[in-house]
Amino acid sequence: MNNSDDTLFHEVQPLRAWWIWLTLLVPIAVSWWLFIMQIVLGVPTGTNPAPDIVAWVIWLAFGVGLPVFAYSTTLTTDVRTDGVSLRFFPLYSRTIPLGDIVTYEALQYHPVLEYGGWGIRFGTHRRRAYTVSGNRGVELELTTGAKLLVGSRRPDELVSAIRAVKAL
Repeated sequence: MNNSDDTLFHEVQPLRAWWIWLTLLVPIAVSWWLFIMQIVLGVPTGTNPAPDIVAWVIWLAFGVGLPVFAYSTTLTTDVRTDGVSLRFFPLYSRTIPLGDIVTYEALQYHPVLEYGGWGIRFGTHRRRAYTVSGNRGVELELTTGAKLLVGSRRPDELVSAIRAVKAL
């Protein structure tokens, strides 16, 4: 199914928006501060300090896990002879069979106004979006009537690849 000979379009978009990292900076910094103060320096923090195991768990989850998770998040889009494959790593994977795609068009959209931001988002009127940055993508209308926006830095190439594979 993932044979590169079948692939007409391949795009990997990492989650690298500066403003996302800025919002993640607070919990990451707080967890590192707590860990350094309580575990490394041995100075209990707060009026009712948590046990060391809690400091370890908070540090591992937010100080290490959160940045690794955010850095590893990517949106991979492939157009192959079996359909359009979306992989929002590490959360979600889906292949949309070509027969399920009624229409498709490249467009510019307003991520915040239409979907509430980037990521796996739900809009109004049976619309869903898979985006990591930017304001361009390809909207697929499915046989179910649902619309699916796939964010892309190369939306015209994505449309051309869908057109080519549907013509096979």
